[in-house]
Amino acid sequence: MVDSLPGRRRVVSLELPLPIWECGSLLFLFSAREKTYSTSLLRPAPAADWTISTRLDFKSVDGTSAGLTVNGSRSHFRVIRWDLDGGSITAEHLGHLQGNPRDYGGQPPVELRIECRKGMLISSFSRDGLKYPELPLQVPAAALGDRLEFGIEAARSTWGGSSEFPSARFSYFHLNVEQLQNH
Repeated sequence: MVDSLPGRRRVVSLELPLPIWECGSLLFLFSAREKTYSTSLLRPAPAADWTISTRLDFKSVDGTSAGLTVNGSRSHFRVIRWDLDGGSITAEHLGHLQGNPRDYGGQPPVELRIECRKGMLISSFSRDGLKYPELPLQVPAAALGDRLEFGIEAARSTWGGSSEFPSARFSYFHLNVEQLQNH
C-alpha cells in the first residue's frame, strides 16, 4: 500500500510486520510465519548534505532485520541489525557489497546513522551516543540512481523459522540537513 502526502511518501506493506505506536516509539511486531515480508516508512531525501539517525532496540533472530535505508531508482543502501554470523550491524549496498562488524553482546539498544557527505553515503553506529565507529562500506549516492528516499525498515527472510516473536522499537527518527543545495 502506498499513501502519498504532499512532500512525503509513506510505503506500508500489507504484510507483517505492521508498525504501531507505543509509548512514543514506533514498534514493529514480527510474525512467526515462514514468509518473506518487509515494511519501509520512507520520505524523499533533500538535495543536500544530510544525516539520518534512529535509536533501535531490536534483538534479531532467524532472518529478521531492522534499521535505516536509502532507496533510489536503481539500488538500495541500508544499515541494519540482523542475525548474520550470530548478530551483526551491517552496512549493505544491496546486491553489491556488505560490511558487517559483530553486534554488541546481548544486543542492547543502538543508534544507527547514515550520512550523505559530498555525495557519499557513510554509515555508523553507537551504543552510547558519543562514539560512532564508521561501518566499513561507503557508497556514492549516485550509484543508487535518482529520486532518493530514506527512512526505516523492518523485514523477515524466508529462511527464518524461529518460534520467537521479536519486535523492533524505533525510539526516534531524526533528520539533520547540513547544507542546502540548488536543484
